[in-house]
Amino acid sequence: MTIEFLGRGGGQAAVPAPGRLAMLAVALLGFASVRRRA
Repeated sequence: MTIEFLGRGGGQAAVPAPGRLAMLAVALLGFASVRRRA
């Protein structure tokens, strides 16, 4: 899951921890909304 999100974010694995957490949160929110619509 984490690897999928990092790959989807353009491989920004060099982003600081805070930025990565924020990106992960946004990805989770988007994933949840997409799943709800499906």
